[in-house]
Formats: sequence, structure tokens, C-alpha cells
Amino acid sequence: MRVEPWSILCVALASAAIALVAAPEFLPSARSGASAEIPSAIPAEPSGSGDPSRARSASPEFLARTFRAPRPEPVKEEAPAAIAVEVAPPPLEIADAEWLAPVGSVRDETGALRLYFKDSRGGKILKVRVDGAAEGGTRLVAEEDARYLLELGEEQYYVRRKK
Repeated sequence: MRVEPWSILCVALASAAIALVAAPEFLPSARSGASAEIPSAIPAEPSGSGDPSRARSASPEFLARTFRAPRPEPVKEEAPAAIAVEVAPPPLEIADAEWLAPVGSVRDETGALRLYFKDSRGGKILKVRVDGAAEGGTRLVAEEDARYLLELGEEQYYVRRKK
């Protein structure tokens, strides 16, 4: 439970008002024509020493003029935190690798299937594992009906299957 500081002050002021009403010797006398003001210092007196027969009541107007509850501070609403939204990067334009041609496939002694592609620019043969693991800077990303998607270094290329 959260207790606001102004509510504690209101309770303290109300307690002081009740104490002044219960101890009439501290209230100005209406018969003497004195103005209604609070004494600057209340002498220390043991509790219960006041004579209850001399007690008189104070008007609500007097209490309202004497004790004013502070205005509550407006509640500051915090702006909702910004929601992080992942923005998908624009789709990459993947070029066709016309200079690569599929040569065939071989299953090695461990049972892993590898595809072989010939680089027509330099005559080099590229070996690519079908399970998607990178080997020698090349990796098979996806295998479609009409083409392969290969990753060569940092770039991706489509290679057409044999007709």
C-alpha cells in the first residue's frame, strides 16, 4: 500500500484541529472579541490535563480557514516505453551465377552427399555439402526444383540445375 505524503499531512492537521477543540484555552475567546488565529506556540502540557467541562467546539468555517489540506500533486503519467519492432531487411537481389554449372554429385566414405560445380571463369571445381555445412567458403543454402541457392564467401547466387 502506498501512502501519499499529503495524506499524512492531512491527518496531522486534523489531529491538531481536534486537539485545539479539546483544549479550549488555546482557542481565542469569541466573547472577548479576539480575532480567530492560531497561537504561535502551544505550551507543553501533559495529555489529559485539560478540563473537559471547559471544552467548546469550533465551527467548521473556523477549522476550514485555519487548516487547509494541500492540493494533491497531479499524477505524472509516464509515456509508454517505445516498443522495439524488428524491421526485416529488404529482400536481397540474388544474382544468377551463369558462370557456375552443376557437374554431378558424390557420396563420400562417411555417407555425406556433395555436389560439384564447375567455375567457367577459372576452370575450378567447387565442392558443396548437401547438409548445409560450409566447406571451403561455399555452402548450400537452399535446394529448389529448378535451381540451387549457394553461398560463396559473403555473396549468395542461384545456380540452375541440369536440364
